[in-house]
Amino acid sequence: MKRFVLIFILAIALNINASAQTKSKISLVTKETSLGKVPPVIQAGAQLVSPDSSRVAFIVRHKDKFLVIENGKPGKEYDSIMRRSLSFSPDSKRFVYAARRGTDWFLVLDGVEQKIGAELVPNPLNANPLFSFDSKRVAMVLKRGDKVSVVIDGAESALFDSITGVTFSRDSRRWAYSATRGGKSLIVTNDGEGTEYKSISLPLFSPDSQRLAYIAYRGDEEFAVVSGVEGKSYSMIDGLTFSPDSKRLAYQAVNSDKKIFAVVDGVEGKAYNAGRSSPVYFSPDSQHVAYVATNGEKPFVVFDGIEQKEYPFILELVFSPDSRHLAYRVKIDEKQDMMVMDSREGKTYPSIEPESVRFSPDSQHLAYRVSVLKEDSVKKPSGDQGGSVDQTTVEEFIVLDGAEGPKWPSVSYPVFSPDSKYLAYAVTQNNKWLVVINGSQSKKYDVFLNPKRMVFDSNGAAVVAERKGKVLKVEVRIKS
Repeated sequence: MKRFVLIFILAIALNINASAQTKSKISLVTKETSLGKVPPVIQAGAQLVSPDSSRVAFIVRHKDKFLVIENGKPGKEYDSIMRRSLSFSPDSKRFVYAARRGTDWFLVLDGVEQKIGAELVPNPLNANPLFSFDSKRVAMVLKRGDKVSVVIDGAESALFDSITGVTFSRDSRRWAYSATRGGKSLIVTNDGEGTEYKSISLPLFSPDSQRLAYIAYRGDEEFAVVSGVEGKSYSMIDGLTFSPDSKRLAYQAVNSDKKIFAVVDGVEGKAYNAGRSSPVYFSPDSQHVAYVATNGEKPFVVFDGIEQKEYPFILELVFSPDSRHLAYRVKIDEKQDMMVMDSREGKTYPSIEPESVRFSPDSQHLAYRVSVLKEDSVKKPSGDQGGSVDQTTVEEFIVLDGAEGPKWPSVSYPVFSPDSKYLAYAVTQNNKWLVVINGSQSKKYDVFLNPKRMVFDSNGAAVVAERKGKVLKVEVRIKS
């Protein structure tokens, strides 16, 4: 096992550095591509941007009918359209949604309408319909009276009482889902039905697509089932996780003494008090393991079996791409968040945005978003009702390698360029949106539709924007 490096090496020689957020060193060129006009009456929450930011779809109301407008092209009108059915494929080349006309339900796939004869079951766990990872296959769960079925590539399954967790393997050749029938639960795959249990978790494919795992319940015991083989029983199991190389499996287990411990490769780790814990995290190279545990009142991180410092709360754990660094967010109290990386504590802030923590691809930089109260925020009298109204406002900024960037009314998640030389994020200024790359600013737009999902590839940063009634794909490129 590689030795975990505890010192973070700052790449001073690279173009990106602490001053990159405040001093403009690059020139930006903006390319705009029309994606149509902003529809007049958009159904609330019914807009979707493709993963590559090249397509955008809206559900629009027209009199008493509804239609989808995708990149400015209107589809057919329907009596209703399922908002959560809108989905772009992973490669952004395909688009699907479900709609009803009268009592008939239709699947509209790549602009082609096909009658499906039943309503889709709303699924809060994943998309319905669902594309495979290679974007070539489509699965959907249909409601058939008081029963449900799955249709994959046009072939419909048997009827079940319920179906959840439809998923494809990473190579898209296999599929699986959890189903219930007559009070029993089972996993169904393209190879057939599995063993029936009292209850089961959602299925999980290994990254190499070769293994399928889930948690099963029999009586008062729970156990992992991997490729059809039942593992050791415990009082409870949670957080089933494969390593990135698919060779290792881990989960948290609770024994009859109500002690919790990590089980990695079938080996039980040290037992801790049940309480604040986390799933087991594998490093990208699959060699290191980290998770949150508790002995007393305060939790701590256990990294490769070594207990770290206790904190009141420990939140997201993030490994660097090269597996040599571990960062996590801790909450000291309700008003103090802090990043800890390689056991070194950063500055405390009122709030560090969850899920905003990003390592650069070369693992040499760490960035995250912070929110603070604006210095001139005040509580103003509420007038007729007496008392006061909280009219405080916040400012947000990106922290890069410990250095604070400029403050803005709103900031998106940071994203690094593939070569790690540039850092981009979206911000608001005077009620307009713009892209910032290494301190340089793009043109301004009325709104960004996907600021948290900005794409940064070899061509530059891409986002979908609206300006003066037009929808645009905006590509902000670095001038050579």
